[in-house]
Amino acid sequence: MVSATPERLRDDAASLFREPGLPESFAFFEELSPLNQRLFAVELWGALSRVSISQNEQALAEFVELVEGWEATAELDAAPEVKELLARPKRYRAV
Repeated sequence: MVSATPERLRDDAASLFREPGLPESFAFFEELSPLNQRLFAVELWGALSRVSISQNEQALAEFVELVEGWEATAELDAAPEVKELLARPKRYRAV
C-alpha cells in the first residue's frame, strides 16, 4: 500500500498542514468522500502530534497503520460497487 518510508510519510504528513498541494504519498486523499476527508485530517493531526511528541518506533508504526487504513478507505470510497451496496436499504432481522 504505502510506498514511502515511515519517516518520509511523517514528513509528508507535516507538509500537508503547512504547504499547498498534496504530497504524492497522500494522493489517495482526493478519493476519500468529503466526510472521510475531514475525519482523515483530524485523525492524521492527532497521530502526527503523537509521533512528534513521543518520537518512538511504536508511535511511528501506529502512524503508518493509520495512513494505510485511510488509503484502504479511499479505495472503498472510489469503488462504485461499494457505494451502491452502502446506499441500498438495509433489512435487519427481528430480534
